[in-house]
Amino acid sequence: MTRTVKQIFGLVLALALLTPTLAAAKGAWIHVRILGDDDDGDRVSVNMPVQTIATMLPMIESEDLRDGRIRVDGKEIDGDDLRALWKSIRESEDGVYLNMETKDESVRVAKQGHLLKIECADEAEGDQVDIQIPIAVVNALLSGEEDELDLLAGLAALEEHGDEIEVTVNDDRTAIRIWIDDDPGSDR
Repeated sequence: MTRTVKQIFGLVLALALLTPTLAAAKGAWIHVRILGDDDDGDRVSVNMPVQTIATMLPMIESEDLRDGRIRVDGKEIDGDDLRALWKSIRESEDGVYLNMETKDESVRVAKQGHLLKIECADEAEGDQVDIQIPIAVVNALLSGEEDELDLLAGLAALEEHGDEIEVTVNDDRTAIRIWIDDDPGSDR
């Protein structure tokens, strides 16, 4: 993968991994399915009340995570630049903002209605990442100070939009799916 695609893939993967901490709808559940396509056929299924995650989040403290806020490293882009970029996208018409295609790779970033959609694919590696997240949630996440993402604000924003989160990550051996709804046993 080219460096740019790896960086975008990393960002998308980070968003996908953060998605479980971004929902707080009453009665909402986060669902994670991981299916292995190897000889072992490993499977992981996680169903967790989002309120449990929201309660635990402020208790977690590390170098980059405190009080429900995660510090963004800022090596590639700082918080002010990220907020300025997001503001220009948020205030613009719906459309495709990035569409990069090479022989083996593609990246597409689009705003569609009240959703931000990101799709990345590396055909040579067999990787595919798709994420959709409500714009209100991105706004809330970026309401933190300087180089911080405010995860607790993201949780609050998802009270109305939790069922619109969908993340899929596929490579040639594993399929990962993350979604949020109000059904503890959902397998949609």
